Amino acid sequence: MAQADPGGASPAHDATFSAALAGVAVAGALATLLAWLEAGPRVAGGVAIGASLAIANLWAFGAIGRALMSETGHRGPAAGLAIVKVAALFGAAWLVLRHGLTTPLPLAVGYAALPAGALVGALFAPRPKD
Repeated sequence: MAQADPGGASPAHDATFSAALAGVAVAGALATLLAWLEAGPRVAGGVAIGASLAIANLWAFGAIGRALMSETGHRGPAAGLAIVKVAALFGAAWLVLRHGLTTPLPLAVGYAALPAGALVGALFAPRPKD
């Protein structure tokens, strides 16, 4: 049976999470490449921004999740960070749109790398040993 690390995550969890994170990055890169080929660099830039937000959001979600699942008992700050994470995500998207760096559709297409990549990454993650 896998032993938990001091951060509260088991090695199997780390491998699955890492695979999901890599899946999101690959899905975002593929979406950006397809956008570049089909719609040009401006749209591809918006997709890349959305994919970057997706990767950062999943990474932060993992860090907060590990803190919440930690056995050290310091869950209060992690719960507060979850609220800050959501505010930062919406704030970043608002700033990107407000300053005209992209339009909503390419941003959403890039952010869609999160569920797509996480699903594919988790499906192909290394299997935990019993």
